[in-house]
Amino acid sequence: MNAQGNRRRLVALWFVGASLRTTLLALPPLLPVIGKSYRLAPASLAALANLPVVLLALSAVAAGAVSAAMGAQRAVLVGLVLVAAGGAARGFAGSAPSLFVLTAAMGLGIAVAQTGLPTLAAEWFPQKVGLATAVYGNGIMVAEAAAAGLTLPLFSLFGGSFRLIFAFWSLPVLLGIFLTGGGRRAALSPGRVPKRPRRPVWRDGRTWALGMTQAVGSATYFAANALLPGYLSATGHKADLLTALTVLNAAQLPASVMFLAASERMMRPGAVVGFGTACVAALGVTPYASGPLLILATGIAGFSSAIVLLGSLALAPVLGGADEAAQLSGGMFALAYSLSFLAPVAGGLLWQASGIPSLSFLPPVAVGVLGVSVMAGVLGRQIRAQRASVPPGMGT
Repeated sequence: MNAQGNRRRLVALWFVGASLRTTLLALPPLLPVIGKSYRLAPASLAALANLPVVLLALSAVAAGAVSAAMGAQRAVLVGLVLVAAGGAARGFAGSAPSLFVLTAAMGLGIAVAQTGLPTLAAEWFPQKVGLATAVYGNGIMVAEAAAAGLTLPLFSLFGGSFRLIFAFWSLPVLLGIFLTGGGRRAALSPGRVPKRPRRPVWRDGRTWALGMTQAVGSATYFAANALLPGYLSATGHKADLLTALTVLNAAQLPASVMFLAASERMMRPGAVVGFGTACVAALGVTPYASGPLLILATGIAGFSSAIVLLGSLALAPVLGGADEAAQLSGGMFALAYSLSFLAPVAGGLLWQASGIPSLSFLPPVAVGVLGVSVMAGVLGRQIRAQRASVPPGMGT
């Protein structure tokens, strides 16, 4: 493919990455308004906000099988159609049950598209997997910041209509569909028939190495976002909350740029383990810090967790090749998102049982320590074994 075609594919990957987060993160700022409109209790609102993340964990294995069966490009397109339709239609749900159903459809679409994306990146750029991953990873992180930061200003601009907001954030998804090949059947690359089972093989060390690697980054990120508001309020440091959360999330953007500029170096086992150690250490320091030290810790946690996440996404097609990338990605997402959801919940329960706010950080830190141990002991060995057994063509 010529240079223009490669640029178009990179732009498509960026918009696919952005499409996985715009509709998802437009919801949290609007929860008070939605709760009032649909008369939802706080517990129901929490369930609505976490439903897509739970679905990402529960449906990742099935999404990997779908991606392997359909081919990565078709799977990404099908997933994006669900994201666009479910995300926009939420605004016109006539009842709370229909709102949950449409949100679930959107979450399933994210799961299918996200699981197929590492394989698509490898198929389109077999010699530059790290670069392709960095591009769509940057799309993910820019979309996270944009949706979280612009939703409330847009809400005011659109006359206080959350329905228009949901429709607006589906527009980038439509562009992602168009650029990836929607409506041009002849442009779709044929689906590959995997040589091995489509479901994750849990005895496969690669599944655990990748899953625990992503869990380190994801558990740190989700736990910090989930636990910091309650912890800082309970300990009298509520004034630091806005700055801490802003720095935590904003630090992911320069991390994605750094990964984009030096993807080959960032995918090395030593770099991934090093950044994994840094984000776990930063999360562990957070409950004992305040003021500038707290802001520094959250910044390190946000930056390092982004590098680890991008590294795990890029390494899935490297370790699995085109035949097994979807299978490995399904197992990786199932393991990582399950731990990322359960760790903050366990932290909240531990705080409730003990009455000690700082203990809420213990479960996610424990997940991080375990993940770094697996990364250090298994990841490098798996990468070296893959390089030794696979001919050149899927290198980092």
